Amino acid sequence: MPNLNLITFFGDYGLEQQLEHNIIEFIKYGLLEIGALYNLNTTMPESKLSPVFHSSTGIAVNYKVWNGIKHDWIWESGISLNFPSGAQPTAISGLSYNGTFYATGTAISGTGYYIDYSRGRVVFNNTVA
Repeated sequence: MPNLNLITFFGDYGLEQQLEHNIIEFIKYGLLEIGALYNLNTTMPESKLSPVFHSSTGIAVNYKVWNGIKHDWIWESGISLNFPSGAQPTAISGLSYNGTFYATGTAISGTGYYIDYSRGRVVFNNTVA
């Protein structure tokens, strides 16, 4: 019989972590249902991304990671809103780069990327100036 029963791996969530995670996700989704979100489009200044800078030197890390102004971007769709006049979250359909729109999944300057919704950033495979 193992000394630490019910834990099979050091990195497993314990009961407290699982409860904390579930409660936070429950509240976040509840906030979406009552319209606690802000949709952006490319014409808004808040939609511009900035390169991630190293905290101690203040120099851009490598121009591969670009942050939005907030973290925790919404990826859900088809939310059951609690009020009839509410707007669904806008799905990220692509990126605008140097005045050209690139649909999600399209390479920009010869490199691919993915959207890190929880951290509010776009991560490129290669450097993008």
